[in-house]
Amino acid sequence: MTPNQSQHTASDKPLADKASGQDATLRIGSGDLKLLVEERRGGTSIDQQTLHTYGYDKAVGIESLSELFYSTELLRQPFRSTTIYLDNGDSYVLAPSDLREEGSDPLIWLQLAQATEGHQVLSTPLESIRATLIWSVPQELYDFCLRSFPMANFIHPIAPLISACTTYTRREHPHALMVYWVGSSLDVLYSSEGALQLANRYEASSAVDALYYITALWRQLDLSTPDDHLLLYTQSEEGAEQSRAADLLKLLQESITNIYHQTYPGVADGLLASMPPEMLLSRI
Repeated sequence: MTPNQSQHTASDKPLADKASGQDATLRIGSGDLKLLVEERRGGTSIDQQTLHTYGYDKAVGIESLSELFYSTELLRQPFRSTTIYLDNGDSYVLAPSDLREEGSDPLIWLQLAQATEGHQVLSTPLESIRATLIWSVPQELYDFCLRSFPMANFIHPIAPLISACTTYTRREHPHALMVYWVGSSLDVLYSSEGALQLANRYEASSAVDALYYITALWRQLDLSTPDDHLLLYTQSEEGAEQSRAADLLKLLQESITNIYHQTYPGVADGLLASMPPEMLLSRI
């Protein structure tokens, strides 16, 4: 497997010398791995290198990731910081701060949604909605990340979308349904006047499956077809992902008027999920 690197804009000094002043962000999903390395001076990116190749697959385990790590010099550098957006398609739980006792084990909450044996439970505080996002990843994937990227910070990719959705309904329109569709996972968020009311994950392999869940929730939430907004994020602008996104849009336009579609920020445009909600919303 040979990774595809692009956008080399800095000097040719050794990678290890530069890495101590660089921040790395990775997104490891159920079918891809995306890497962004940035060096910042005065808030401006002066060095950016991107990598896009095959990621983690539950069926084959970490073999492909291990091969990639040991064959790619860029991934083995001692970066100043490493943030990993990690999601393998399993369920997640939002635990309200006023119901979750301080210091309580996140495992207790996640067990309400899924089996956790053989998984590492992770959590991300979401201060803007006074809740904690709790999810898990296969133990072998978590252990690999810790070995390969010591002191890494783990975040779920849905976290910035939750912030973006609530921000949108405070600033732009009072009611919005936000959808993030990647692989067979369909995440649906609903916010009303800045307050998150719903966050669910469904399994949707086809445009017809996705249409069913979106339109059913639209009706259940009594959203207005001519007035309220649907914010749709999909994974890629290429290949099968692009084709099925186009199919879904065509189906949705028969019943929903205000649809705003963008690809989820990735290495194609030099962005990853670490940006603030304003940057996500600026793409709508």
